[in-house]
Order: sequence, then C-alpha cells, then structure tokens
Amino acid sequence: MNPKKLFIKRDWFLLPFAFIFILVLFNLGLRQLRSQIYFDMDALWPISIVMPKLPSWQDLLTLLAVVLLFAGFIKLLQNKTVSIVYYLLFLAALILGTNLFGGIHEGFIFPVKSGGVEYWQDASKIHSVPNFLQNYTLIQPTLLDHSRVHPPGAMLFFYYLRQIWDQPIFVSLVILGIGLVGLYLFFKLISQYVSQKTALFTTVLLGLIPAVQIYFLASFDTVILTCFLACFYFWQHSKSVNKCILSLLFFTISIFLTFGVLFLIPVLVFDDWQRNKNISKSIQLLLISLGVIIGANEILGYNYLTSFQIAHSFEGPSGFYLLVQPLSYLMTRIEDCLEILVFAGPFVTMLLYRALKSLKPWQRPFHLSSTAFTAIVSLLLFFLAGAYYTGETARAALFIYPFLFILLAKYFEKIKISEISQLTLLIAVFAQTVLMQLFGFFSW
Repeated sequence: MNPKKLFIKRDWFLLPFAFIFILVLFNLGLRQLRSQIYFDMDALWPISIVMPKLPSWQDLLTLLAVVLLFAGFIKLLQNKTVSIVYYLLFLAALILGTNLFGGIHEGFIFPVKSGGVEYWQDASKIHSVPNFLQNYTLIQPTLLDHSRVHPPGAMLFFYYLRQIWDQPIFVSLVILGIGLVGLYLFFKLISQYVSQKTALFTTVLLGLIPAVQIYFLASFDTVILTCFLACFYFWQHSKSVNKCILSLLFFTISIFLTFGVLFLIPVLVFDDWQRNKNISKSIQLLLISLGVIIGANEILGYNYLTSFQIAHSFEGPSGFYLLVQPLSYLMTRIEDCLEILVFAGPFVTMLLYRALKSLKPWQRPFHLSSTAFTAIVSLLLFFLAGAYYTGETARAALFIYPFLFILLAKYFEKIKISEISQLTLLIAVFAQTVLMQLFGFFSW
C-alpha cells in the first residue's frame, strides 16, 4: 500500500480556521440565547477556565528556545534506531518549555500552590495519617474545592511529597515524571497491536497535544491517567499472575485517588469479555477491591461510600442536574465533550472521526479498538450522570486521551500515512499548543 496523505494542502490551513469559526459561532449564538434564558456558560465556552494574556518579551525568548528544541526533536524523529526513552525526554523538555511561558511561578508553582482549590494547602493540615484517615469523612466537607471531591489518597500524595521536599516545583516535576511513565506504558501497550513505527508516532503525537503539554506538568490528574493506564496495560497480560497482581494494585491505588475509578470498570469488564469470552477475572478484581474498601473501613476507619456521597453532594449540590437546571445540564454536557476535542485540536478531532468511521469499533469482531470505544461510552455515561458540571474535562478527564489515541494508532496502522504527513501533523498540533500557552494561562 502506498503511503497516504492525511490532508490535502488546502485543508492544513482551512481546517483550523473552520474549527475556530464554528466554536466562535456556537459561543456567540449561546450568548444570545443566554440573554433570553439563563443557563451556566463560561465566557470562553467551550473552554471552562482560562485567563487570556499577551506574551511578554521573555515569552518570546522562551518561544525561540522552544522552537529550536522542537526542531531538534523533529530531527531526532528521523533516526529510527533511537530508544523511546530519548523521545520521552525530549517531550518532557518541550512540556517544561511551553509551561515556561509566563514565567516559572505561573508554570511550575501556581498550579500546585494556587489559592482556594488545590491539595497543597489541605495536605499541610495532616499531622497524623491514621487520624486523618479515620476522620476523613468529618473533615472532607471543610476541604478546598479539589480535595473534597477526592478520596484521601489525593491529599496523601501531596503530603508525602511535601515530607520529602516541601517545594511546589518538586511536586510539579514528580508529576511530570509520572506522566512520562504513562506515555511509556501507552507506547508499550499499543506496540503489541501496531508496528513500532506507528506506536512511536502515535505516542509522540499524544505527547504534543495541548491537553498533555499543559496539564502533564503540575496537574494531579496526570497521576490518575498513569494509574488508569498502568491498570489497563497490566490487565492486557492478566493471564500472567504477576501482571494480574500489578493490575489489581493500580486499580486499588486508583480507588483511593479518585472516585472516577468507576470509569475503568466497564472498560476492564468489556476487555475481559472480548478477550476471554467471560468476565471471571473482572468479577475477581471487583470482589478483591470491595474487600479492600471494607478493610479500609474496618482497619483504618475510612468509609469509602460515605466519602463518595459527600463528594457527590459537591458535584451536584442542588440535586440531579438534569432535573434542577435542564438547560444548564444540556449546555455543560456539550461543553464537556467539546473541551476534550478543543485540547486535542482540529486535526486530531478530524482524524478521530475518520478512525471511528473506518474501524467501526462497535461492530464484531471486537478488538482493542472496541475496548477504546467502550472507554468513550463509559465517559459519556459519566457526563449523562451529571459529572463535571463545571466543565474542566481536558484536565479532569485527561485519562480519556490514551484511549482516543488507541483508535488513532489502529487507524494509522491501517492507512499507512506518509512521513511528510506525519511530520506536518506533529508541527500543526504542537503549533496549537504553543499558541494556547502563549496567549492563555490554564491553571485549574
């Protein structure tokens, strides 16, 4: 098969403008509607929270350094014998570089230590871990915005890092390191199903999208992504006892980091069924996890169900969103979906559409793409249930991107795209990242 071009020359220019035009048109139309009927809507819908800014002269110097670094990265990609580790190090350098727009404080410190919402401040209140766990459901309503909608593992993550070195920059760098492990696991996962060349290209593309470049540094959701991905990666090898134990370990860790672990259950159950024609391993995993939750209550005094109910009360404090504010419910559901696509970019969005159309992952015979599609359905069910009523899904649902890129990997393998198309796509995607970081400050 001859290598295929992803887009004709005209589309490389027209698609971004069409993407922006449609979003702006939607925004203006909804603003007009909102003047007649009130509903929740952010100023720069569908982006939930962003502070627009103009680049300083220091930013322009940083931009020059980032462009030179990216040029070196593109040069490295021409070498087919280089280890994935070197590519990940370059991606780390690019993440550090693009987050330097605005300075070290805005890029490395403020996202960890920002007032009012972060785990950093709440972690300073922990004086005794056993007492903290035993009384967590009592203090949970008094915690700041992010901490109170998570199990205690989120705060403990920051608590233990602060015990090692009480500096926000250190926390940011540790989170970035954990994110790189997630990218490595993604590469190892898809390498089992596509060629090394396709796996490498897809991993690099994932590492360059705005969502990853912006939130892999400092955002706790990067840790959640890596735990979810580790669980799923080892789940793929669940016939091995050791790998099965590791999958269970990361699932258990995820339970105590986020209530969003519920997202993983349909994914693991479907994958178990489509590979083994039964769900016995899934049942065992869930039973053991339930035992761990009960054990945490009996031994540590931490009631997971009560904690979940408290967290849910803050996600929807006035009751079920659809019944209380139906129009706001509808608009925020659309926003949740669109924000994920905005932070992937117009080209990746179009390619995801083509991948779904080409692969038809909902049809038999089922395969890895079908499991990735199940992940999309699982997240959509979250949205329908009213989750993420404040938006912020490019960060809070960061874990969905690897599953979206599984679809892309399978699609790229199928159509065999040309090297010039690969290179152009990487440049176009990273250009969007740079522009977003230059003209916006994203810290939630």
